[in-house]
Amino acid sequence: MRKLLFFLTTFSLLSMSLFGQENKSVKDTITSINDNQEHFTFLGIPINGSIKQFVKELKKQKFELEEITEVDAVLNGRFAGDKVQLLVQGEKETVLKVSVIFPLRKSWTDTKETYYLFKSILTKNYGEPKIVTETFEKPFVDGSGDEKEALNEGKCIFESYFITEKGEGMISLNIHTDMSLVIVYVDRANYLKLSEEAKKKF
Repeated sequence: MRKLLFFLTTFSLLSMSLFGQENKSVKDTITSINDNQEHFTFLGIPINGSIKQFVKELKKQKFELEEITEVDAVLNGRFAGDKVQLLVQGEKETVLKVSVIFPLRKSWTDTKETYYLFKSILTKNYGEPKIVTETFEKPFVDGSGDEKEALNEGKCIFESYFITEKGEGMISLNIHTDMSLVIVYVDRANYLKLSEEAKKKF
């Protein structure tokens, strides 16, 4: 879990397109959809304002704060009936995204079933995903027992990307390299704002 949190915390705003630098088609979709200044919500809370303000609202929903800095915060609580860890990221006065990190499942089968369950739920809520990648590369195959090794080597990718109907939010669902399931909720307006600010610094 600490390895995953480190990866998510150090993920560069400037280099990411939406949820990964390689997803150019997703980036093109973000910048081409109708401009919308509405903010995406997570559990009914607008993904906007400062990190401290956002954390304050999460605590009202019984999430417990573990750690906080000016640019991120880690909380623990329940989401969709499961014990999860939340990673809130952005800048001091601007929340950008919320990552929901689920506990490791007992097996690859359980992990994949949970992935498809949430993919179904997200599809019902936000429509069909814009991009879906669910593949194994040789020599790895699904059901061989070495799926975690395939994930670590980047030869197993399970990820889906969604954009809300109004365009105010973006969601990614993926199986991380440590075989944990992660859902990321991104506010589009703040993503574009912070990306522009980051570019001006270079």
